[in-house]
Amino acid sequence: MAWLLALLVGLLGGERAGEGPCSDGGWGSIPGGEVVHVRADGDDRNVGTPEAPLRTLEEALERLRARDYDGRVIGVGPGVFPIAPVSMGEGDEGLTFTGCGSETILASLDDTRPVFSLTDGAAGTLAGVSLLGGSTGVQVTDGSFAYLSSVEIGDAAGPGIQVDEAYLQVDNVLVLPPTADASCGYGLAATGSWIRGESLTIVGAHELGVWVEDSRVRVDLLDVALTEPAVDGVLGRGLYSADSEVSITSGAFSANKDASLFFNDSWADLKGIVIDITGAGFVGDDSTGDGIVVVDSGSRAVRLSSSRIEGSARAALLLDGANVMAIDTELGDAGLEDELGMPVALQNGGVLFGDDPDLGGEPAEPLPYVDIAPDCSL
Repeated sequence: MAWLLALLVGLLGGERAGEGPCSDGGWGSIPGGEVVHVRADGDDRNVGTPEAPLRTLEEALERLRARDYDGRVIGVGPGVFPIAPVSMGEGDEGLTFTGCGSETILASLDDTRPVFSLTDGAAGTLAGVSLLGGSTGVQVTDGSFAYLSSVEIGDAAGPGIQVDEAYLQVDNVLVLPPTADASCGYGLAATGSWIRGESLTIVGAHELGVWVEDSRVRVDLLDVALTEPAVDGVLGRGLYSADSEVSITSGAFSANKDASLFFNDSWADLKGIVIDITGAGFVGDDSTGDGIVVVDSGSRAVRLSSSRIEGSARAALLLDGANVMAIDTELGDAGLEDELGMPVALQNGGVLFGDDPDLGGEPAEPLPYVDIAPDCSL
């Protein structure tokens, strides 16, 4: 991982000569040191320095792939740069794309393939760039590792980020809505993977803001808002977890169209979470408006602490054959209170532990919900 260390040293103050290319005169995420520079007014016959930059990312990539791992960094200035899909595979360790943040837009030329994909154990970094279009913004598979820092992803025809049997680290990442007719327009979809980092924001995803299956997630500050039902009218959940371990410290789930968080046979530790379902505008018979649904946890449990749930159309918590511990948590008003006089529904042996276990009761009839396995192949 020497390439990642070299990048971090650059980001924290490597040598840079003169005024930078970004609109504020700075360098954004572009590190000092040995970098191939690309600018909107560059020329592919140039050497690739800040004074004589290249014009296209394709030319920069061709030159980088001939270099040793520690010197594979591209610094892209502001502007819109059309880009063919970049596929990083074996031998592409350490490819790094840096830029001026939202001013540097890498626009896909092919909506049938990911803008960036890493496979076969590749490792790469995106820092200070915006990705536009593609079937997916970033796809990471087969034991690969991706580090995303100050990255925006939007207008994909499918998930913003896909991770399958791989590793992802995020730092200040924003996933914006997919195309209107996107298939599986999730913000983040992960199977058999490790996800970690801080400050991940997902806005306007379709069907599921975050889907994790057989994965481990550790994120500080996760915000998911305005998740819409899919084109077939199904769901609109903030987070769906199946057979996974999820740890979230601080974050908000706001105005998602269905249950904000759904845990199936999963362990979770949620601290400092705010769930606000007020005004979500539920669509279709499948939308329940529950705060958190936990099903079939067995010996696993969900721990909720220093959190708040408000505006639940039905139950603040729905525990179906599941255990939840709620500590120092406000459950607010919920529609279920008209029937039960309490905001937590316990069914099929569900148990509420914590500060006030008496807030849970068993409905006269089990509350229905939709538990579907997402059918998006990664």
